[in-house]
Amino acid sequence: MLFPFFFTEEEEREYFENLRKEEQKYNKRVIQDIAPKVVITKKIPITWALAINLFNKVYARRELTDIELQHETIHSLQMKKLGYTKFYITYLYEWIRNYRKCKNWFVAYKNISFEKEAYTYQSDIDYIVNML
Repeated sequence: MLFPFFFTEEEEREYFENLRKEEQKYNKRVIQDIAPKVVITKKIPITWALAINLFNKVYARRELTDIELQHETIHSLQMKKLGYTKFYITYLYEWIRNYRKCKNWFVAYKNISFEKEAYTYQSDIDYIVNML
């Protein structure tokens, strides 16, 4: 028990649970503030792609869910960290290298390090906030 003189165990648990919920609400607002702009369009050159993030602007076939937007936000933060040129050169290099190994474009895409990170943490708001 962290605060033995002030809270019962139940009150302490409830206090920290409410604190965590408030932190999650705050983090969700932060994500909304830093999320890339989304443009709805049917003109995406990759036929199986739902969305593509180009220079911190997302072109999507439909409105994105929170998780999909968080995925694209991770890509925007990756670009910010590395710079656009290094990000896109590395992305393309990994995609080509992976394709040569497996001869499947989708599998090659899923094995790009940037995509692995984005898929792994797209549901973790804390991870995204800590990337800032």
